[in-house]
Amino acid sequence: ATVVLGDGEVSVFVERGGRALTTFASTAEPARRESRDDAWAHALATAVKNGTIGALQIERIDDEPARTSPHAGRLRAAGFADGYRGLTAR
Repeated sequence: ATVVLGDGEVSVFVERGGRALTTFASTAEPARRESRDDAWAHALATAVKNGTIGALQIERIDDEPARTSPHAGRLRAAGFADGYRGLTAR
């Protein structure tokens, strides 16, 4: 499992195997929340690219299909691509 922290708070939890991702709401003001959400997406993509964690194939985000999740756009902007079952980073 992988946990990404932002500003001392848990931003996202990736379950073991990388198929599901759970996001956690921030207590920060809205502008800072957007920045924090972009940061965790880039942190995940960077961790995969530099080999810190293995390839990810995210199928579900917050119990929704990954490709249609409100977070899908930020993951794509960070370097994830649409795959057969969801969003992938290699």
